[in-house]
Amino acid sequence: MTEGRTIVFVHGKGGFESRQAWLGPLNTGLSALGYPVIGAHGDRIIEADYLVALLAGDDGHTPGVEWTTPPARARHDTWADFLVRREALAEAIEQSRNTPGPVHAGLFSDTPLPDSIAGTMEGVATYRGSSRHRHAAWRAVLACLPETGRVTVVAHSLGSILMIDLLTRLPPGLQVDLLLTIGSPMGVKGLRSHHGGIETAGGFPADRVLRWLNVYDPGDIITVGRGASTFFQAALDAPVRTGGSHSLVGYMSHPVIAAAVGHAMFSEPGQAVVDAPMSPPRVDGQGVPSRRLDPRWDPLLLRFAYTQQLWATCDTGKWGFRRRIDAARRILARRTIEDIATRHASQPADVSELSPLHPSRAPTQEDLLVHAAGLVRGQMSDAQLVVAAVDFLLAPTLPPFDLDIADRHAHEALAALLANVRRASPANPGPSAISAPSAQDVSEAVIASVRDSKAALSESGFPWGPVLITAGIGLLAATGVGLAVAAPAGLAGAAAIASTLATFGPGGMVGGIATLTALTGAATAMTSLGVVVELTPSDPRYEQVRDAMAVQLAEQSAPQLRTSVAGMLAVLGAQRRLGLPSDAANIEELLLRTESLVQHERGLHAEIAPGRPGTKEWRTKASILGKALGSLDRNADALGLPAAPRAVIRREIEQG
Repeated sequence: MTEGRTIVFVHGKGGFESRQAWLGPLNTGLSALGYPVIGAHGDRIIEADYLVALLAGDDGHTPGVEWTTPPARARHDTWADFLVRREALAEAIEQSRNTPGPVHAGLFSDTPLPDSIAGTMEGVATYRGSSRHRHAAWRAVLACLPETGRVTVVAHSLGSILMIDLLTRLPPGLQVDLLLTIGSPMGVKGLRSHHGGIETAGGFPADRVLRWLNVYDPGDIITVGRGASTFFQAALDAPVRTGGSHSLVGYMSHPVIAAAVGHAMFSEPGQAVVDAPMSPPRVDGQGVPSRRLDPRWDPLLLRFAYTQQLWATCDTGKWGFRRRIDAARRILARRTIEDIATRHASQPADVSELSPLHPSRAPTQEDLLVHAAGLVRGQMSDAQLVVAAVDFLLAPTLPPFDLDIADRHAHEALAALLANVRRASPANPGPSAISAPSAQDVSEAVIASVRDSKAALSESGFPWGPVLITAGIGLLAATGVGLAVAAPAGLAGAAAIASTLATFGPGGMVGGIATLTALTGAATAMTSLGVVVELTPSDPRYEQVRDAMAVQLAEQSAPQLRTSVAGMLAVLGAQRRLGLPSDAANIEELLLRTESLVQHERGLHAEIAPGRPGTKEWRTKASILGKALGSLDRNADALGLPAAPRAVIRREIEQG
C-alpha cells in the first residue's frame, strides 16, 4: 500500500528554497531503487516553513511536552522494537552507503570554531539565543503537522535541530515512521540544549518515533564533521560524500536518502517481527508442529530455542536485560532469513527445490523466534543435545553480540530447554532396561563436565568467558546447515568439507565450538552434515577431513583453542557421565595431530623469533594441548581409551 503516506519537509537556516530542490532528487533516487515516487499515489506533502516565525519571535505559548516516559517494562519493549527497526533500516541503506575516509580529529571536539560560525548565521544565532523566537518557530512547525497518523520527516540543517527539540512535543496521535536529519549542526554544543532529554534510550520516545537516520558529510563544515550517535543513543549515522557541500540538493541526491525514505514509506520490512502478531503453527495431536523443516536446520532452531529460554528464565524486574536479549534475537533472526534468501537466490534452479534453503524447507522468522522449540522437539538424540549444550555454555550465546550471561542463568535456561525438546522416554521399558536420564540429569552432567574441562585447562591469569571462534572450523555448522548451504554443487565428502571450513552458517549462528566433535564421529555424523557420501574411519577421505580440522584448530588463537578443546573434553565428560557412546578415541587422535602441528610451529618460531609475543602464543597453544592430552591419559580407563603410552602414539603421528 502506498496511498495515504505523508512526508514532511523542514527547511534549513536559509528558509524554504523550492519543492524541486528536495523532492526532485529524492524522487529520482526512489525511482532508481525501484520505489514509487512520492506524489504519484495521493501522498500528502507538507513543507513546514518556520523562518518568518523564527525571525519575528511573536509572543505565544511554549509548546508543552506531550510524551511521558512509559513504565519500565513498556519502555524496554518499545526500545527493543526500535533497535530491530534501526537494524532493518541500516540493512536497507547498506548497498547505497558511501562510507567516507578518516575525518580530521580536531573536528571531534567542541572547539570555538563552530560556535563562531554559528554566531554569524542570523537564523541559527536567533534560535540559539532567544527562547521567544525559538518557541515561535516550534509553534510554526507544529501547526503544519497533522494531529494523528503516520509521517516521514526530512529535516535539513537548522530544521533538524528544531525537529529534535520537538520530538517529545509532537501531538500524541502522531507517529513518525522516519526522522531523517541531513546536514545537521547538532555537533555545535550550544545547539544541543533544548531537546528534552532524548539523548538516552529511556528519554527517547521510541514508541512515537520509530526510526532516526542522520546523514552527514564529514567535510560539511556545518556538521562539524560529526554525526548524531555520539550525542543521541537512538540515532543511526550515515556518513556520505557530497563533495563537502551543505546544499540541500547535494544531500537529497545521495542514494542513502532515497533508500531510507523508500524503506520507511513504501516497504513493510519486519512486520512479522515488530508489528504483526505471530501466529501459532499447526500442530498434531501431541502438540508438535506438523510442518517439518529440513533437519539440517535443527542446530539453528535449537539455538534459538535456547535463547528463548534465556529470555523466559530471566529474573523478573531485569527488563533491561530482557530487552537486550529480545533485540539480539530478533536482529539475528532477520539477518538469518535474509541470508537464507540471498543464498537461495544464488543456487542453480535445478537443485533449488532439494536445497535446505528452499522456502518449503527453510525456517521463517516466526519459526526462529516463536516456534523453534516445537519444531525441534524430539528430533535430536541425547548425544546431539549434549554437544549442543556444551556449545551453549562455552560459546557466545548470540554472536556477534557479547551478552554477559551469568552461569546460574545459563544453567537454568539449559535445563528448561532440555525438558522441552528431548525425545520422550519409552512408555513401558522392560524390567532389564536401564533407566533413561532425565532432562535434569543431562543438564547437570553437561554443567559438571564444562566445569571439569575448564579446570583441566586452567592457567594462571586466563579469564574464562565465551570466545567467538573466528577460524572456520569453529563456526562450521557441524550438524549440517553451514556446510550444506555453502558446499558447491557436485562436491561431496571430504572435498565438500575441506572447501567450506571457513564458512559461517546462515546468520553466523550455526555451529559453534563443541559441535566440532560431531565431525569426528561415525558415518551418521557425516551424513547429518549434508554430505552425500558416508564416511567411516576406514575411508581415506575421513582422514583428509580430520587433517583439515587439525590445521584449523592449530591456527586458532590461544583463547579460541582453549575454548575449543574445553568443549571437546566437556562433551567426553558428559558422554561418560550419561553412559553415552564416547568419541574419546577420535578426539584424542585429532588432538594428537593438532599438537604435532603446533609443536612444529612452536619450534620454528622459537628459533626464528625467540621471546616474541607470537612465539609465546605458540608455546601457550602447545601447553593447552598437552594439558588436554594429559587429562585424557588420566581418565583413559573411564573413557575406554587404549592403554598404550601417549608418547608412543605421538611419535607414530609425528612420523606419520
